[in-house]
Amino acid sequence: MGFATLIAYSSPCSIEVEAARQYASSWWSALSHSHAEAPSALGWILQVALLFAFSLLNCVSEWVREHFHELLVANCIWLGKKRDTVQDLW
Repeated sequence: MGFATLIAYSSPCSIEVEAARQYASSWWSALSHSHAEAPSALGWILQVALLFAFSLLNCVSEWVREHFHELLVANCIWLGKKRDTVQDLW
C-alpha cells in the first residue's frame, strides 16, 4: 500500500473525530478553548480515545468477518456437505 493510499484511507476518520469533538463541545464547553475551535487538553484526550476506539472496532470487525467467513465456508451444514469456497455455495 502506498503512502498516498494510507493517507487517503486514514484522513476521513480523523476529520470525523474532529467534527464529533466540535459538535460535542457545544454541550460540553471544556472540550474546546473559549471562542475558538481549537481543542483543549480534554478535547485532545477525547479525540485520541475516539480514534483508538474506531481502530479497535475496525480490527474486531475484521476478525469477526474473517471467522464468520471460515464458519460459513467450512461448515455449511444446512447444505449437507462441505464447500471449498463461498462461490461454491451459489
